[in-house]
Amino acid sequence: MSGYQSKRKAASDKLNKPKLSLCTHFYNSFDAVEVQVNRWKQIEQSYLNQIEFVVVDDCSDKVCDISVENLPIQMYRITTDINWNQAGCKNLLLDKAQADWLFFFDIDTTATASNIQKILDKLPSLDVNCCYMPKVKYPWGLQRITQLKKDPIGLPHINCFIIHRNLLNNIGGFDEDFVGNYGYEDTYMHNQLNKIGAKRVFISDVTVDMHPSYNLSLLRDMSHNEDIIYKKAKENFPSPQRPIRFEYKEITRCPQHE
Repeated sequence: MSGYQSKRKAASDKLNKPKLSLCTHFYNSFDAVEVQVNRWKQIEQSYLNQIEFVVVDDCSDKVCDISVENLPIQMYRITTDINWNQAGCKNLLLDKAQADWLFFFDIDTTATASNIQKILDKLPSLDVNCCYMPKVKYPWGLQRITQLKKDPIGLPHINCFIIHRNLLNNIGGFDEDFVGNYGYEDTYMHNQLNKIGAKRVFISDVTVDMHPSYNLSLLRDMSHNEDIIYKKAKENFPSPQRPIRFEYKEITRCPQHE
C-alpha cells in the first residue's frame, strides 16, 4: 500500500469511526439482551450512525441467537468457563470497542434512545480526564437508601459510567485478580481513578433505568474479593496486570465493521 493509499485509508477509518461505544456483557440473560436490542432499534438513524454496540457473552449455557438486523453491533462469546468474569468481560469490551468514548453498563440497565442521544450531544464538551456517571432510576425493590423512597431518580451506580478509552487504558483497565468470585472489580477501577486524580462527574440530565436482576439465583458472596481489595489497598492499589486471561470468539459482526 502506497503512502497516499495509507493516508486515504486512515482518513476513511477516522470518518467511519463511531463516536460512542455502548458496552455491556451478560450471562444467560437472553431476555435482557433482547430488551436491549429492541431499545437500540428505536434510535434515530442519524444517531445510530455515530455509535456502535459491543456485547460480550460470558460463556452462557448456550449461544445467544437474537436478531440484531442492521444494528452496528459486535458480539463476542467467552469460551473459557470462569465464574464471575466481569472484569474479563469489561477488558474485552475495552479491547474491542472502536470509539474513543465508552459507555459501560450492566445488561439489566437500559437507556432510552433520547438519553443515548443526549450523551452523544454532550461528547464534544466532555473532559477526557473525567469519568461521567448518569442518574440511575432504581426499581423499588432495590431502594436501600432513604432518599430514594421519595425520589427514585437521583443517584449514580458504580457499574454505569461514560469514560474515555485513554483514561481507562492509563489505569490498566479492570483488575482480573477479582475474577472467580463476586464483587469489587468496579470499585477497584474507581479507586484507580482516584489514585491518578481523575474526577467523577454526575450528569444529572441523563437517566438510565435499572431493572431487577435477571440472575437472582447466583451466589453473590463478596468476602473473598473483599479480602483482595483490602490487601491491594495496603499496597496503594497497584495497577491491574495481564488483561484478558481467557479464550473467546466473535459471534456477530455487522457489515458496518467490515
